[in-house]
Amino acid sequence: MKIGDIPLDGTVLLKLHRLKQTTTLPVEIQKSMPMVVVLKPIIVGDKILNVEDAELKMDFIYERQNEKPLVWKHISFGTVRVENRPHVVLTDKSDGVEYNRRTTFRMDMDVKGLLNGKEKVVVHDLSSTGISFYAPAINPKAIGDPVLLSFMGGYEEITVAGEIVRVVPVDERNMYGCTIKSNLKIDQFLSDEQRRRAFKNRGR
Repeated sequence: MKIGDIPLDGTVLLKLHRLKQTTTLPVEIQKSMPMVVVLKPIIVGDKILNVEDAELKMDFIYERQNEKPLVWKHISFGTVRVENRPHVVLTDKSDGVEYNRRTTFRMDMDVKGLLNGKEKVVVHDLSSTGISFYAPAINPKAIGDPVLLSFMGGYEEITVAGEIVRVVPVDERNMYGCTIKSNLKIDQFLSDEQRRRAFKNRGR
């Protein structure tokens, strides 16, 4: 499939890479042509996202029902102004390739969580195979420590078990990266949450 074949109401995401940071955002297609897609303005917080950055790279992801997503890696992009508002324009001549969310997709969360049933933490992001969280540096954890993390996912509490594999100091906190055990509830939550965010973005 070419990017121009994606339906206008398709669920699509932009995965932004800048230096060592990665962010995935739901977006909406305004117009498509052969090998070209024009996105509606991308709202982050209360501002339109500025993509005029030489360090920025993008992947474009199309979520298909009952099939694996398609991805266009490091897609070419630019901006065009429509009614004085910047719109991102994506161009690619190649077909999308199947995207394995289980090993690559990470969703930004930044929600309150509970570690091992007692310590308040902030869950930073989540994938089918990993989770990261922030905790105060005064109570450090070590690589190899087991963890049990609970947080609200949608309308129910989700609990995942895992092991710390990475520790990154961040001001007065540490960020802990963990591997987690495969969990069908996590897969379902990630799928539902992507769609919820995409619909929310369309409503702006």
